[in-house]
Amino acid sequence: MEAEATGSDPVFPEEAGSRQPALVQAERATLEARRGELKSTIAVQERHIQQKQLEAKEFESKETSLENDIELAREKLAIFEGLLKDALISRVEYVEQQQTVEQLQGEVDAISHSIPRAQAALEESRERANELLLGFRREAQNELGKIGLNIARARELLAEASEQQQRAEIKSPIEGIVKKLAVNTIGGIVQPGAPIMEVVPTDENLVVEAKLNPVDRGYVQEGQSAMVKISSYDFVRYGGLRGKVTHVAADADTDEQTQEPYYRVVVETTKAYLGSREGDLPITPGMQTVVDIQTGSKSVLEYLVRPVLKIRYEAFRER
Repeated sequence: MEAEATGSDPVFPEEAGSRQPALVQAERATLEARRGELKSTIAVQERHIQQKQLEAKEFESKETSLENDIELAREKLAIFEGLLKDALISRVEYVEQQQTVEQLQGEVDAISHSIPRAQAALEESRERANELLLGFRREAQNELGKIGLNIARARELLAEASEQQQRAEIKSPIEGIVKKLAVNTIGGIVQPGAPIMEVVPTDENLVVEAKLNPVDRGYVQEGQSAMVKISSYDFVRYGGLRGKVTHVAADADTDEQTQEPYYRVVVETTKAYLGSREGDLPITPGMQTVVDIQTGSKSVLEYLVRPVLKIRYEAFRER
């Protein structure tokens, strides 16, 4: 459409030519067909212009010829007037020559009026041909404007669809494995700020959730060292994962199955795999673990003396 509006050669993007050559060829064919139609229409109008030009030239040529004829006729009439005075010709001959002069003068007057009309018709034909070309380009310009509006609307719809797609696509900030989904039904509604899923990271340090007996709550604090033992792998053979306590719940929860109270403890390990190379002993979500938290240190003597001290403090007591 831009080529039609400006009369220039069409220029297509290289990407369109390589990806959709048939479409480019079809557009070229459409442009050539429209230009051919315009060329044919203008050719008809140009022939009409040539015809009007010939008519105008014929009138001008005829006017020149009549002016010469009337000049000769007037000279002849002047001679007849002298001969009539000398009685060398009859009055009838003189009157006939006078009528010839008047007839030629009438024809000259008629031609004089026909020439402006022929020139006006010629100019009208030229304007008509120019209007055909301008109308063709104006129509192409209007179509180009409509296409531009459609493209703008399409871009807006594409942007909205892209935004909706981005909103519909949920991306986890970390790589990992989905452990639990909050919504499992198609068309389910997620409340603002509500968790959607739990993701266990696979490319970072391992995060372990442990249940702490309320009796031991006073001995466990954040920052303490811990050893995570994976139940699926023999601890004696493969060892465990060293880590630290990163979070201890402020209040106790109740186990849904045993109904026993516990404190939720989060331990983060220094690496996410057992052994010397990653991938040899994979750790996946759901594996059972045992976490040993180092709460302090005691000597062998303290372990030996502890039963005696306990008997001492509890002696001579009864309910």
